[in-house]
Amino acid sequence: MLKRATMLLALLSLSSPVYADPIVQSFKSPSFNGYGWSSHVQSIDSQERSREQAIKDAEAAKAALAKAEASNTPLAKFMALFTSQVYAQLATQLSNNLFAEGGTASAGTFNLDGNSVSYVKTGTEVKLTVVDKNGNTTVVTVPIATFAF
Repeated sequence: MLKRATMLLALLSLSSPVYADPIVQSFKSPSFNGYGWSSHVQSIDSQERSREQAIKDAEAAKAALAKAEASNTPLAKFMALFTSQVYAQLATQLSNNLFAEGGTASAGTFNLDGNSVSYVKTGTEVKLTVVDKNGNTTVVTVPIATFAF
């Protein structure tokens, strides 16, 4: 018995008091605890918007690629070159008639790709008026006397 009492007394003297905190359950998700909820919602919204924009950008890039491929065919290249040559020839003929000595054209109007082009030649100048499809007007006035090389 003395042996037990000594052993109990030795164990009690060697032991230290026990301290403990209560176990508290807390959620990390702002959906449950409310802390940081607004930034959580903003981050989700930002991710959704970024994804939508990425989809729109991908669709726009795909459409632009298809358009570029369509304009890069041999027929499209030929038509662009042919149209350019026709316009250059038309511009040359018009300027020769308007600015050459004794040119025959004094006034006229023609339509070019839905744009109305009219010209008037007076003794001192040539006035070229272009009205585009939207009704915007551009007027170019060139003095004849100083238009020489």
